Amino acid sequence: MTNRLPLSLSLFAFAAAAHAQNISIAAASASTLSASVGTSQQVIPVAAGPLAASGYGGAAETDGAGTHALAELSWNSTVHPYSLDVYLDASAWVTGTAPAQADGGPHELIVTLSSPTPMPISLRLERYVGGTAGNPLPVARVDVNDDGAFELDDLSPPATDVFVLVGPTPVAIRCQLGAAVVGSGSVFSSLRLTGTPGNATAFPMLSGCIEAGYVVSPRFDGNLDFWVNSQHPGIAVAVFGLATQPLYLGSQAPGPFSPVLPCVLIPRPDLIVLLPSLAAETLVVPPVARPLMLYSQSVRLDSGVLATSRAFQIYEY
Repeated sequence: MTNRLPLSLSLFAFAAAAHAQNISIAAASASTLSASVGTSQQVIPVAAGPLAASGYGGAAETDGAGTHALAELSWNSTVHPYSLDVYLDASAWVTGTAPAQADGGPHELIVTLSSPTPMPISLRLERYVGGTAGNPLPVARVDVNDDGAFELDDLSPPATDVFVLVGPTPVAIRCQLGAAVVGSGSVFSSLRLTGTPGNATAFPMLSGCIEAGYVVSPRFDGNLDFWVNSQHPGIAVAVFGLATQPLYLGSQAPGPFSPVLPCVLIPRPDLIVLLPSLAAETLVVPPVARPLMLYSQSVRLDSGVLATSRAFQIYEY
């Protein structure tokens, strides 16, 4: 591969390409949030239809003497060049001794993923539920492709991974969640959906001799983002190579009370990029270069000492 595709600036370039993945959230059906204390009650409707990228709804009631009831629903979705995240949360709380209850849901939300061009996405589904004994079990289920088969439910492990092909035809994901409590106590139900590129991976390899906080993240568009996420004195560079060529650069202690560790540069230094700030840089990988195996690591020059970060092995399919 090295002879056929040499690593050079004629093949790899730098840019700030825009990501094109889209997330939308909608309520599949109408639901309510309700809270009551004694004979007083507040009911907040959740109308069917499109929702904002993030939002919150809550119903609250109190008797003014120390008893409070609260039912909540919140959601948030974000898209980055290298990941997409959806958080859905429902909770119900009652404090105090007066007769009270809080009921949130169940709610049915449709999360829709789309992209102008087809691309594989590795989707991790996670559910978090809990609460006070004696209350109804919280609801937390996920049905990828909205086909009636739940990939995540009460009987499944709390986290699972699925592979989806996202393109102009949207991928619909039905999410059910809800929480209710009667009397003093609390119940919560949370779902998290995390998507990363399904055609690229970055595996951490050998740890470095300093805590440099170097990160390499494959992007949905096939390129690579890389940056240092912690500020240290000295000058930092990112090193990329199509092969490994371990080179001992010296030894250093990560901290005043840490043992001295060897500083070993793992990648062959085919390309070196200055990292003048904490901002992410983008390495553009043309389709002609794939499939590709690449190695990357950060090196910092501080007071005449060369220190290395953790190294990464990167696959582009």
